[in-house]
Amino acid sequence: MMIWIREILMVSLFITFSLQLVGGNGSSCDGPFKCCSGYKWDRYTEKCLPCEVGYYGGNCTEPCPFPSFGEDCQSFCNCSEDQCNHEKGCSKGETSIQSDTALMWKTLNEKEIGMVISITTLGLLFIVLTVMYIWVSHRLRVETNNRREATEDFDENSGA
Repeated sequence: MMIWIREILMVSLFITFSLQLVGGNGSSCDGPFKCCSGYKWDRYTEKCLPCEVGYYGGNCTEPCPFPSFGEDCQSFCNCSEDQCNHEKGCSKGETSIQSDTALMWKTLNEKEIGMVISITTLGLLFIVLTVMYIWVSHRLRVETNNRREATEDFDENSGA
């Protein structure tokens, strides 16, 4: 049992550190010339670059759909569709709403994002291992009680 838990721990640590090594440059999808969704290939720098503000998807060809706009299409227009620009939001002094999640992710650098992913992975691993420990403890207790009852029944039958 302990060897099995140790192997799970090693695999999860490997996954955690692998996630940290995968950078946010979008170049890890099917080789250097196929960028991940949300990135496009720049032949001058020979790297995958994030989409320009207001665009998303494979090779950044799609404008943000209404009511979203801005970087990664994470902000929302609070105006009519004809007044909402997919890059800058509402055009005539009306307000635009930026989601809290988008704002949080924008302020994190790659290391901090890796740490968030690592902490989340380790937290989930802790929960899984705790549930496994409780289940194994319960099974051992049930088996011990069954053996004790079987021994008591045997003693009663042999003593009579």
